[in-house]
Amino acid sequence: MTSMGYLFDSASAFNQDISQWQTFNVMDMTRMFFGASAFDHEIRGWDVSNVANFTNIFDGATAFAAKYGTAPAFAITPTAAFFTLSSDAPLSALTLSQGSLSPSFTSGTLAYTASVSNSVSSLVVTPTVNDANATATVNGASPATPVTLSVGGTTVTVQVTAQDGSTQSYTVAVTRAAALTVALTGLLVRSLGLSLSRQPCPARS
Repeated sequence: MTSMGYLFDSASAFNQDISQWQTFNVMDMTRMFFGASAFDHEIRGWDVSNVANFTNIFDGATAFAAKYGTAPAFAITPTAAFFTLSSDAPLSALTLSQGSLSPSFTSGTLAYTASVSNSVSSLVVTPTVNDANATATVNGASPATPVTLSVGGTTVTVQVTAQDGSTQSYTVAVTRAAALTVALTGLLVRSLGLSLSRQPCPARS
C-alpha cells in the first residue's frame, strides 16, 4: 500500500491496534485520521520515510490532539519528526535520600559510589529523566521504593528506558558501615588510670 490518504476519514472511533503497521512504502497520509474522537494506540514509530504528504492528517482529530498535543512536531499537518520516537535515555539528575554520590552526578558518568553509616538501613534513589517520554526503574522497581542496604556493599542499578525502547543503566555502589563495638581491654582500663585488681572489703565493725 502506497496511499493511506482518507483511510479513516470520519471513522471517529478505533478499536484496532495499528501501532505495528508496516508503513515504509506509504507515500500519502492526507486527512488519514480526520475527525477521530476516540483512539488510544501509539502510532509514533511508524516508518514514514517515504511519506511526502501529511496534509490535514489530524484535522478535527480531537483524540490525537488530546494524546499528542504536547508532542514535538504535532499539528493538524505534522512533520515526519512527529513519528520518530525519542532515543533520549540519559538522566538529568540522580539523588540519594542518604549519603552523597561520588563523583558528583553528570549524565555521562554511569558508575558512582556512596557511603552511609550503619544506622542507615535503606535509602531512596531518585532518578530524573532527561526526556519526559523516558521511564526509570531502581533495581527493577519504582524509584519511590526504598532500597534495603546490607552491611558492607549494595549495588543499586538505575535503568532508563527511552521512548523508542533503547536503554541506559547507571549504578551506585553503596557501602553501609559495620556496627561500632567497644571493648574495655586492660590497656584501655590502665590508660584511664583504673585498676582491675580485687580489693579486700573493709572489715565490719
